[in-house]
Amino acid sequence: MDDFALRYEYLIRSAFQCGRYGVPGANADTFRALERSFVLSRDNTDAARKEDLLFNYAFDCGEVATYIITAIEKFAKDFDQQLNPAQNQEIEDITMLLDNSDIIKIEEAIERSEALMVAFGRYPTHS
Repeated sequence: MDDFALRYEYLIRSAFQCGRYGVPGANADTFRALERSFVLSRDNTDAARKEDLLFNYAFDCGEVATYIITAIEKFAKDFDQQLNPAQNQEIEDITMLLDNSDIIKIEEAIERSEALMVAFGRYPTHS
């Protein structure tokens, strides 16, 4: 896997212009928990644990997706007057991608969100 944990953290921090832990979810450990629950669920061979592991994975997907949606909405609000129709559509598409998402869709959403923020000079602060 690419280091999506740090990319995730930088995305949240870029949107909110804050340091690590500046807002809920603004740390790579949140994404790392998702990665761990994904691997545990995927590699599980114990039928008795399948449901619990799948629940944990789904919960972590929802948590990370929610933080990304909140970040992209904050970005959209901050640059509302500067976004063109294609960029507004991209924000809507990213939000829809995260509806009922899995780790693959979340990673795609991170990449697409990064591209939008970089285009507007939004980078994480060092505070």
